[in-house]
Amino acid sequence: MRGRPLPEEEACGQHEAKHYFNQLRFMYFRYNRTSTSSTTSSGQLRVYTPVFTTTMDVDEARLEKTYSFPKGNADVERLELQHQICVLRFGGLYPEEIEGQVQHLMTQRDSEVLDVGCGSSPIWSTQMAKRFPKVNITGLDLAPLTDGEYPKNFSFVRHDLTKGFPDEYKNRFSILHCRLVCQQFPDPPMLIKGMADCLKPNGLLLLIDGGGQTYGQDKKPVTPFKYDPSRSITENLKNTEGGSWHAGWFAELGRGVRSPTFKPPPELIRQTPLKEIMSQEYLVPYGWEGGGIRNGKKLGDLMMKNAETVYKFSPAILARLNDLPDEIKKALVTKGFQELKGRKMYIHLWYTVGMRSE
Repeated sequence: MRGRPLPEEEACGQHEAKHYFNQLRFMYFRYNRTSTSSTTSSGQLRVYTPVFTTTMDVDEARLEKTYSFPKGNADVERLELQHQICVLRFGGLYPEEIEGQVQHLMTQRDSEVLDVGCGSSPIWSTQMAKRFPKVNITGLDLAPLTDGEYPKNFSFVRHDLTKGFPDEYKNRFSILHCRLVCQQFPDPPMLIKGMADCLKPNGLLLLIDGGGQTYGQDKKPVTPFKYDPSRSITENLKNTEGGSWHAGWFAELGRGVRSPTFKPPPELIRQTPLKEIMSQEYLVPYGWEGGGIRNGKKLGDLMMKNAETVYKFSPAILARLNDLPDEIKKALVTKGFQELKGRKMYIHLWYTVGMRSE
């Protein structure tokens, strides 16, 4: 099924979404990256579960140059918040529409899961490993793994995917998961093709990414503010056309991190031999209940907290845009967040699933 209209009320919260959200603090623990142990509230020493970690082809200079987000504890918190939003909006670790297929694949002999671009805080991988304790789950990222407690069936690989996937990954995995990574990858079509090659026959690629647009309360795209270099900075700041400062900020932020070859996930899937079996669009509200979206109030609160975090570190990303005057960059940040707090809007996400044929 493909291109289903944006629903008035999603059945979010299905198949244990509430359970995953409420149990989040028990299923994942955050620690300082340099620590090797910690102390419990009763004063007992807690020793971390050893994690099988492999470092392959890693360019530390590229990591420092290309990683757009804060590192350390700030990154862990950002990833946790992002995960909570996705679990609530999608109804669990993945949408209920593919529950049967995932369960079938996870019961097959030698099933393995690869989480591509899992981040330094691989919470999706961790929860999948807990849900399917007999399946080997691997997290892969350019950033180093944060110390923590991880299931025995979880392993981590540091690798630079711009150099391609390891040869031993070909035809190996039953499920590949890639969430909010593809659009920032230098060559998204190359990444999608590489992931497709890593799937076993009948394996699934779970691809989640943003649509790049801001939607208004009427669930229609909002016209963003756009800088006009033919006008003076003063005239631009008047914004006489009434474009949305937040939508403009979001568009320019995307220009600072998004690959020029990125396309909506359904289009990327169609460039591979994979068969598209699901493509769903989701709206997530900023700071309000979402007009009928289930769990909308909680989602709105989480999304606003996430937006506040991104706004804080966005000046470093906007600084990459040499064609945008500093006065306009500053206005996008200050006026954009001010508008967001007083206007009902949504962010747009794609969830697309491709299956490899036998």
